[in-house]
Amino acid sequence: MVSPTVNTCYKVIVTDSNGCTATSNVCMKVKPLPDVTLIIQSSDTVCNNAGAILLFGNPNGGTYSGKGINGKFFYPDSVPANKYDLFYYTYTGTNGCTVIAKDSVYVEVCEGINSITGNKGIITIYPNPSNGQFVIQSSLASGQLSVEIYDILGQLILQKQLKSKSTPINLNTQANGIYLYKVIKTDGSTLGVGKLIIQK
Repeated sequence: MVSPTVNTCYKVIVTDSNGCTATSNVCMKVKPLPDVTLIIQSSDTVCNNAGAILLFGNPNGGTYSGKGINGKFFYPDSVPANKYDLFYYTYTGTNGCTVIAKDSVYVEVCEGINSITGNKGIITIYPNPSNGQFVIQSSLASGQLSVEIYDILGQLILQKQLKSKSTPINLNTQANGIYLYKVIKTDGSTLGVGKLIIQK
């Protein structure tokens, strides 16, 4: 058995019981594996009440799997807390080769609803659900945070810097449904994620 990593030709020699020998050349073409990555829209630890967390698999067109996975979202409240959970992204390239990327996150029990607690402050979003008008309240200094909001398909629909400790978010033009928000620090790290619900 051989497992070449590059295109390789082999000479195969077969001898039967009569001592007769036959020789043949066999060439194997090695197809390149696709470069597949999986990134979670969160830190390595999430609260069990954080809401749906968006997964980013690249290239597009693969499938997500694992406990608590529905589509391209991970739901922390649907898995046991205080443990790591693995999830996978499976992608098959145009040449038929398949690669599986994996990542993990630790789910812990947290208190509170629609809030994110960090080392230096807390974020609260209200009312939630709403008719599309939300307010993000922060105890951190103004300008230290920004927010990104995604629809259920993972498309970025709003990006805004939190310039004051109380920032209005207008999603009136969006349809009823569940949306994901991500609060980001100035250093690019994620403070936390959660979900918004629009009910008009």
